[in-house]
Amino acid sequence: MKVNCRYCKSTNVVKYGKRNCKKGGIQRYFCKDCNRYFSENTCFAEMKQKGKIIATALHMYNKNISLRRIVKYLRVVYGIEVSHVTILKWAKKFRL
Repeated sequence: MKVNCRYCKSTNVVKYGKRNCKKGGIQRYFCKDCNRYFSENTCFAEMKQKGKIIATALHMYNKNISLRRIVKYLRVVYGIEVSHVTILKWAKKFRL
């Protein structure tokens, strides 16, 4: 997969180490054309919960499972306390 620079859209990009965060290392890149560093963000980059948790909750929401039942499932299976309002905000953010 070819990575494009997020600033100048060039493909003249090289890997430049990893950036550490709560969710593990995120690949950093350096653009040789505009001399800028950047990281490739995922759609869940700024979210507090892991992408797997959010994706599971949204999948269940799309299957018309009640918000409170989703909250109970996440608590039992993953040991995570999330409010039903949070799940609704995730659905609105990703337009489901």
